[in-house]
Amino acid sequence: MVWKYGVTRKGVSNRYPGEWLSDMRLGYIVQVRGTVYECLIEEKQKIFLYPLHLDNQIRKPVDRMARPPGNKNDN
Repeated sequence: MVWKYGVTRKGVSNRYPGEWLSDMRLGYIVQVRGTVYECLIEEKQKIFLYPLHLDNQIRKPVDRMARPPGNKNDN
């Protein structure tokens, strides 16, 4: 399931140092590579379309979220 969509130029080890990912029981998957601008557009599209994402649709209607849990404060 998706926890967060994001953009980084730092790479996984600098974005999430130490054992944070494993402590949170999360994996890191690169979905898009491109310019920062292209990646930001893709990120926003994925966040805004999250209500239609299968991860969200399999939840009970009362438990569905507008955004992935890790994207609570995106702009």
